[in-house]
Amino acid sequence: MKVRTAVRPDARVSNSVKDALSLLEKTNYDRPIAEDDIIRSVADALQYNSYYHPPDYIRHLNYAYEAERSLSAKDAIAQILVNSRMSALGKRPLCQDTGLVSS
Repeated sequence: MKVRTAVRPDARVSNSVKDALSLLEKTNYDRPIAEDDIIRSVADALQYNSYYHPPDYIRHLNYAYEAERSLSAKDAIAQILVNSRMSALGKRPLCQDTGLVSS
């Protein structure tokens, strides 16, 4: 069965490439990177990492929770998952195992 599209797929790709090339032509690469830009970028990255766990970490914690037989270990893993969620939703850095605000 053939799938019909209103626009040829290669036309969409061609337009995106043209748009990207046009943007590159307008970009000024001769400008040095400002110190404030570096400081802001590093600060933003550190802040982001302080309250978001990587998705694979959360996924593996979920796997560990499902596989765990010990009730106390399951409770500990559940608390880490709850703390991680609270941290991400509230954008507050939390200690991974205690849930206390850390700085």
